[in-house]
This record gives sequence, C-alpha cells and structure tokens, in this order.
Amino acid sequence: MLEWIGLPAVWKLYRPNKHRLRCKSRHGSRGFTLVESLTALAILAIALTALFQSYSSGLGAVRIIDNYTSAGILAESIMAKAMASPGEPRPGHGRTGKFTWRITTQPTGKAPQSNAKVKPFRLYTIAVQVSWSRNRTIELNTVRLARKK
Repeated sequence: MLEWIGLPAVWKLYRPNKHRLRCKSRHGSRGFTLVESLTALAILAIALTALFQSYSSGLGAVRIIDNYTSAGILAESIMAKAMASPGEPRPGHGRTGKFTWRITTQPTGKAPQSNAKVKPFRLYTIAVQVSWSRNRTIELNTVRLARKK
C-alpha cells in the first residue's frame, strides 16, 4: 500500500509489520566499514591499557602499605618486649620473615644527684628499627626509666 507523506513526488511503501531500522550506506552495504572497526578496536585497546596500568599501580600500592603495616606491628611488638623486660634495656637484633630488626639503647642523661630515691634509676632511650627490601625502614623511639645495675 502506498502512502503520501507530504513532500511532492515522495511516496513511501507502508508495511505495518516491519518496524526494523535499516542502515544503508551509499553503496547499499550494511554494517561497519573496516576503518570504523579498526578505530573502535584502537580506542578499546587504549582504554584497556590505561585500566590495567591503574590496576597494577593499585596492587603495588597495596603491597607497599601491607609491608609498612606489618613492619609497624613488628616494631611495636619488639618495643613492647623491650619495655616489659626488667632492669636495663638490652640492645639486640634479629630477623622475622622478610624483616630485619635492631634494638639500640643508650642512657639519656644522668639521674639527679640531690634525691637519693631517684639515684638508682636512669633514663634510657630505646630505638627499634625494622627494615626490609629496597632500603625501606621504619623506626620507633621511646624512653624508659630503669634501675641501674
């Protein structure tokens, strides 16, 4: 059935059951050209490359944060043991997993001579240093009052 659509000399074939849109190029072919397909593929490759690089950077940052957290927990644990030990704190070193740790102690100052009750005690500085790969280090420092030997 032919239907008039309002423009002079333009007729359209009316088919009520066909509602599909069809794209035709000048040459009558359907679909995408090779240039369009390659352009879309290049854009997709660039986007996926950027996505994978950001994912990789995120994983590297998580690994670094995990190492710093583990080193901090280890340093706090070693510091707690040093603070809980009776008498003068002792220096030491060791290795726990991939972490190498070292405790250094040194007297901070002389006890005041005027008070006899304070005389047998001394103030010590305790430093715990934990290091691991690529020259990464974390250090905790504190002071402790301990009886002189």
